Amino acid sequence: MDKGNTEVRAKNLSEKLERVKNSGEFEWPNIIALNKVIICFIQDAEKIVNIGAGTGNFEWHASEDKTKTFIASEFDLECVEWCKKNRERENIIYTSKTIN
Repeated sequence: MDKGNTEVRAKNLSEKLERVKNSGEFEWPNIIALNKVIICFIQDAEKIVNIGAGTGNFEWHASEDKTKTFIASEFDLECVEWCKKNRERENIIYTSKTIN
């Protein structure tokens, strides 16, 4: 049976916070660059859903365009709460609800 992505959920946020604590980068620069490139492909979209949004890196950078609404879905509640506290914008909705 395929279990899909076996990434440890909370590990993502805890590793990033640990890097910052040790004077490192919260987000890897290459991931920031990749997300900025992806933004170029959503030109005419008005609503974007990101499943597995993690710490909201993509939404944070892309939401500078106020004409777009972002739904960032992440099952890791710790990440969702962190995003709501640290990356809040009017055009981003952070959620852990299942998207049907």
